[in-house]
Amino acid sequence: MHYADVTLGALMHLPSDHLATLTAILHGGSFEAAARHLGITQSAVSQRLKALESRVGAQLVRRGAP
Repeated sequence: MHYADVTLGALMHLPSDHLATLTAILHGGSFEAAARHLGITQSAVSQRLKALESRVGAQLVRRGAP
């Protein structure tokens, strides 16, 4: 899983559930693993990540095969 370089300042004041979702994706290596860890659906993981990316104005996770 690849991710964008985003400064800590860009992540300040963001919803904690969205940050937890990003962390779960990065640690788990997939949306599926993140969903299991968080106890939510894969669709909810995707929606949270899209909302977070919209707020910071950058793609945070590269989707698809490496």
